[in-house]
Amino acid sequence: MRISPRASLLPLGLLAALLMAAASAPVAAAASAPNARFDVAVVGTVATFTDTSTGEPATWAWDFGDGSTSIDQNPTHTYAPGKYTVTLTVTNDAGSDQTSHGVTIKQPPPARTYNRNLYSGLVRYQNPDMTSCVAASTLIMLNEVATKGRQGDGFAWSPSVALGSQRTIMRWARAHDTLEIGPGGTDPNGWRNALNQYGWGDYQDPATMTYQVYASTSYGATVKAAIVAMARYHRPVGILAWAGGHAQVLNGYVVYGQDPAVSTDFTVQYVYITDPLKRDLLRNKKISYANLIHGPLKYRLRKYRQTDSPRDDPYTPGFLAADDAWYGRYVLVLPVR
Repeated sequence: MRISPRASLLPLGLLAALLMAAASAPVAAAASAPNARFDVAVVGTVATFTDTSTGEPATWAWDFGDGSTSIDQNPTHTYAPGKYTVTLTVTNDAGSDQTSHGVTIKQPPPARTYNRNLYSGLVRYQNPDMTSCVAASTLIMLNEVATKGRQGDGFAWSPSVALGSQRTIMRWARAHDTLEIGPGGTDPNGWRNALNQYGWGDYQDPATMTYQVYASTSYGATVKAAIVAMARYHRPVGILAWAGGHAQVLNGYVVYGQDPAVSTDFTVQYVYITDPLKRDLLRNKKISYANLIHGPLKYRLRKYRQTDSPRDDPYTPGFLAADDAWYGRYVLVLPVR
């Protein structure tokens, strides 16, 4: 039996029904225009803007209300004191949206002199253990926290200048640092661990450590970091002096400008240094900002040059030996909470 070619075609009625169904099928919704939103945080005269827009904007246009603009998604802007209206316009292929918020920038307080000194007089020199500068400095710093500083939750140190206390700290710090066995420089990890363990009983969790190691290639940033930490937390700061070969204590400062507890807009005039090495006679020694780096070697803050700490610090992510973390940098052990 021969089949006609016409018999293989769809019936006309069925074809019409299929065409009508295809025509009435829902079409994918077009992308919608974004909804502009943002948050702002003001510290001093600096405003930080955070885009919180929805709808996947592709571009951002900021008008800061003082004649300045930006196309960054999350910009910062420095203002003169006053009131401003900030406008954000966001755009994508489907359209744009705009929102505005008022920002008030207050007049900063007049510049003045700020000072703090935590020196307690409870100094344990490292004699007769001439390589125990970390232990002696730890003892000095914890004595200052106990008598003049802010102790905080869990503080357990009782003031002491006993040789036995120094030697106990010395043995413990050397067992918990990252130095190779044998003579070497000063290890800030062991110093940090000893301060946390003997002060607050916790040296293993970076999230709860009271002291942490700080390193920077900038002398100015390092000194300011030490002073800001002291101002905020009322605790002394450990300094890696002699290019990393000796531990000293920064226990005071004099600055002019804004309050270092809330701003870095200040000029350092003096710091106060205590040295556990008796022969240097640095006991709450007032030292100018310039002399701390250019003055006599006995209290000179120099970039770390020790290369005898190649072991990993287990309490920081990744492998950070001295050459990576400290070498060629100014190093501090400072309070962070």
